[in-house]
Amino acid sequence: MHLKFLPGKSWTLLAVSAPGTPPLVAEWLEPYGPRSIQIAPGLTPKVLRAQFGTLPEAWAKVHDAVAVQSIELNPDGSASMFVQDSLARIQRFVAKVPGSRMGVRSRKTQSGPGRARLTARQLEALSLAVALGYFETPHRVSLRDLARRMGLSVGSVSQLIRRAQASVVTSYMDTLSAAQWQTGEAEAFDDPLARRPD
Repeated sequence: MHLKFLPGKSWTLLAVSAPGTPPLVAEWLEPYGPRSIQIAPGLTPKVLRAQFGTLPEAWAKVHDAVAVQSIELNPDGSASMFVQDSLARIQRFVAKVPGSRMGVRSRKTQSGPGRARLTARQLEALSLAVALGYFETPHRVSLRDLARRMGLSVGSVSQLIRRAQASVVTSYMDTLSAAQWQTGEAEAFDDPLARRPD
């Protein structure tokens, strides 16, 4: 189950879970005193939205310590927290969790309308690979051919392409993740009868 807390005049908890499970999520949330709980329409709803006047104390402590973007609760009882904060604040938060076996992995995100950050050489290698059909199935050109055209070793071209791919895919996924939370909430609770033509 994926959880996202949206601040505003009040707090909104958006939960995306397996089809048909939002009623169980609603039962789980009831003791925390939400103002309201809405389950998206449909035979097997996946999205739940709960409104809170203030966050429950334990949740508020976490939000005061780090800027939580979303939380993924796993079937084995573990959880993954995705935060957007400084590494120092994250490390302080982890150090305060008693008996914690937390693992912390950090990276710079590239969300937003900007492009993936590629070096000139990475852009050259990636552009040539696309233009010559390296990413087609089957390959229309080999890594060796790309290396020969660029005047570099196969290892160097491979590394340029891998790093460029990582940057492009990471940027895409960061942007997609942010967009899915924004549009997913709107679409899940959209009333087709209330839609107006443009």
